[in-house]
Amino acid sequence: MCSANLIVTFNLQDFPREQIERYNLAAQHPDDFILDLLDLHPAQVCGAAASHRRSLKSPPKTSDEYLDTLLEQGLTQTVGLLREWKAAI
Repeated sequence: MCSANLIVTFNLQDFPREQIERYNLAAQHPDDFILDLLDLHPAQVCGAAASHRRSLKSPPKTSDEYLDTLLEQGLTQTVGLLREWKAAI
């Protein structure tokens, strides 16, 4: 059994608020979720992003290439903030 209270998904239209509230759940776009994490724990989020970028081997990505990939995935607000931390990523 799980006690989650948040669904993180790009597919918000399949999780209508009035339906999931019955189960004490909320749905949040990944961009908003990461922004919340950045607000609470910026160093840890940047560290996780740096670790993820370094794990990419085929092909490896520079910080700019990594951020461009996140942008293509729809994480526009996140990338806007992470660009300020690019040296750490």
